[in-house]
Amino acid sequence: MDSTTKKGHTKLFKKQISSAIRLYNPRILNELFKGPYKVLDSGWIWWVKDLSLLDYILNLERFLYTKDSKDIKVLKGQGIPEKPNKRYYYKIFNTNNTLSNYFVKYSVNIPARKRIGALFNFGNFLFGRNHLTSECIKTEKFYALSQEYGLPVLAFGEYIKFGLPKEQILIQPFLDNYVTFYQYWNNKLAFDDRVQLLIKLIDMLFTLNKFSVCHGDMNSNNILVSNNLKKSLKIIDCMALAFSVPSSLATAINLGRILYDLNGRRHIVNNELEELAIELLRHIAFDCPHLPKATKILSLLLRYNFKKNKSTKRLKLLQPNINIDRLMNMLKKENEGSLIDPNWENFGKKYEQELVNALKVALTHIKSELATI
Repeated sequence: MDSTTKKGHTKLFKKQISSAIRLYNPRILNELFKGPYKVLDSGWIWWVKDLSLLDYILNLERFLYTKDSKDIKVLKGQGIPEKPNKRYYYKIFNTNNTLSNYFVKYSVNIPARKRIGALFNFGNFLFGRNHLTSECIKTEKFYALSQEYGLPVLAFGEYIKFGLPKEQILIQPFLDNYVTFYQYWNNKLAFDDRVQLLIKLIDMLFTLNKFSVCHGDMNSNNILVSNNLKKSLKIIDCMALAFSVPSSLATAINLGRILYDLNGRRHIVNNELEELAIELLRHIAFDCPHLPKATKILSLLLRYNFKKNKSTKRLKLLQPNINIDRLMNMLKKENEGSLIDPNWENFGKKYEQELVNALKVALTHIKSELATI
């Protein structure tokens, strides 16, 4: 079924389809969105927050097959033929200038076992954790906790084959005047701007600690910074996000991951930086009984990449009884012999002293604010 007239579009949009096309329909999708809808007879079904999005979804569906649209820009494409990307990223330009543009994350060729995980929203080793069903629901749950730092999911789409999602799409607002934390930090900033940015980061960490939320991969590319520093930071890529985590463990992992990046992903850590990080953790998660163990985890994460196989899965359990010695041995073994990216190393060395000095001032500011409460 193809529609070529506006009248035809409207008639089609008003027709909500049965969810029976999907072998199982998670109730939470119907709680979060309207739908599912079909805009073309292509196998795609859509849940949306607002029916006005269906116009843009129609354009997106056609683009996926024709790869031609003046209103859609490819942000990350197909990669090389020998190693195609599993994720594509697009920007949909909103023709109504009063509204924001849209960001599209497109997951293609989901492996068969992970399609089952995507169908039932399972999150485990066997059925996968990195399907967009999970990311959609976690993103919305976090946004409900903190609209200040979260971003809503505006639409969720699936290409269904044999009753299972073979491909998935998330649509969110596109933040035109934002860049990644890395991009912002890697600039000729005034010292006061670095301090203000770290104060905003610390404020965000306090909020995550309050809600016992661990992002799981809070690197410098998953935090967005506005060109206007008065605006809040935004957290993206909530695939590994975990809730109801002991607050000190969550904060240690969140803080350790971002400082590991800002230190250039090096195994060598400035002693003063480590002391400041630990002091900051103690101020944020002061009332958590697991703080001593969290302090040890933070020291490890400042030095080692924990986005590796075994230790990552162990950390994702986020259990207070985690064995620190065993974790340290795993991290050392997994990072043994790994080469440090020279670009990251140069980045860390370039801003090392500025990071320490700015964090020291930001921490002093936070402590003075806490003293007045």
